[in-house]
Amino acid sequence: MNNQRLIAMCIRHEMYKKKAKEEYLILRNDPLFVSGLSLYWGEGDKSGRKRVALINTDPLLLKVTVLFYKKILKIPSDKIKAALFIYSDINEESALTYWSNTLEIPLSNFIKTQKLSSRSTYTKRKVKYGMCNVYFSSIEMSIKITEWLFLLARDLRE
Repeated sequence: MNNQRLIAMCIRHEMYKKKAKEEYLILRNDPLFVSGLSLYWGEGDKSGRKRVALINTDPLLLKVTVLFYKKILKIPSDKIKAALFIYSDINEESALTYWSNTLEIPLSNFIKTQKLSSRSTYTKRKVKYGMCNVYFSSIEMSIKITEWLFLLARDLRE
């Protein structure tokens, strides 16, 4: 990356952080904002800068996550994607239909299902519909969420 592009990127990222601080003051008392952030803090994929993703087996947890994406982050429905991870004993079509209906994400927004090779014979709690990963791509939102988590943690320490 050349120097000018790097400088422009750094300026843009600082603008995202500044805007996140302003928005935090408005949103910090909203239960959906705090719930969505907390879920992401505990369960979200924080490995990349571009993708905001959360994977789980709990339909209610994922419904709150999708609401957080739509209502707080203002992510359009067509930008929210999903991916399933299922074991060989789970019917793929049933799992896709279940998660699509439960989360109100069209089947066209699901990417190819990943089939997991085996399930331990010692598994105590069977997962009926697999794991669902709900995600979208946005460097801006990824940076804002990171900043909001920092601010939330600061507020909780005080």
